Amino acid sequence: MSLLDNPSTYSLDASDMFGFIARLGEDFERSWHASESVLLPWGAGAASNLIVAGVGGSAAAGDYLGSLLAKSAAIPFRVVRGYALPVYAGPATLAIVASYSGETEEALACYRHAGAVGAKRVVVSRGGKLSALAKADGVTVLPILGESPPRAALPHMLASLLRIASRLGLADIDDRSVGGAAAAHERLVAGHLCPEIAFEHNPAKLLARELIGAMPLLMSAEALGPAARRAKNQFAENAKTIAAFEVLPEAGHNFVVGLDGAPTGPALAACSLESPLDEPGDRRRFDALEGQFVAAGVPFTRLVTSGLSPLADLLEATAYGDYISCYLALLKGFDPTPVDQITRLKRALAGMGETVIA
Repeated sequence: MSLLDNPSTYSLDASDMFGFIARLGEDFERSWHASESVLLPWGAGAASNLIVAGVGGSAAAGDYLGSLLAKSAAIPFRVVRGYALPVYAGPATLAIVASYSGETEEALACYRHAGAVGAKRVVVSRGGKLSALAKADGVTVLPILGESPPRAALPHMLASLLRIASRLGLADIDDRSVGGAAAAHERLVAGHLCPEIAFEHNPAKLLARELIGAMPLLMSAEALGPAARRAKNQFAENAKTIAAFEVLPEAGHNFVVGLDGAPTGPALAACSLESPLDEPGDRRRFDALEGQFVAAGVPFTRLVTSGLSPLADLLEATAYGDYISCYLALLKGFDPTPVDQITRLKRALAGMGETVIA
């Protein structure tokens, strides 16, 4: 019996990360419906640009929104992962400031900056200083449902951002599309990825075994780039493993040359996140890249989403990254949830007199 088919192995998952990743589709749909009554600030519909400010899982939700807006939004969109909004931000800007804890110093700085330049503001948070400031300022707050590690709050964050984009007429998202995407996630998890699916029939378990001792390299076309980036971070936080990600077609114009001197065998393992909705040119590139990676001695695993919709594809690609990284954590003997290095960084910054980040 594989270690990952032994129920006792999952006792390592003391904080139930497997429960959070299994419920992602359900949580996404629930948060979407919970945000139905949100009221946007006066004049938000006339905004000429949209910004999501946040870091970590909050910024990941912004990336997902950006992917979904790429072919539909009539105004510029940007994700800010830092302390200040871009120089063009002003009264015509709608700034969505997102922080799970409400204590993230970068988000707090962007909230204040948005106020200083007269931008319209919306906050997405579970509470903390950010929510308190927003309520005192009369700024709309979309609360995050439930309690989880911040990275597991992605479905709640994303649902809130999509609700705002839908209200602004920037995204064609409704109850049906959200329900369909949630159901696609649930089908993939229940039918292929969950712990109850035996090792030999479970692509996430199979790939996790390949990644023992190897650095994961995630590759995708642009539409699934946010899921590839998040998977890279899931390997870091869940499996305590350094990973990398590259996006096509750009990677085919530069990154691929590195295969001439790439580490082979167990040192590197590549995985593509693909969709039937990818551009034909990108699908051809995946075919060609597979041959080049294999010829260079680098394993190349291809994972394909259903193509039901761009939103469903993002949630399915997210499920792959979640489960592979959590299975790898168990194989390495880690509880997926604790993030000790981040705790050490917080302590170091606190000792320097910095505001503690969360």
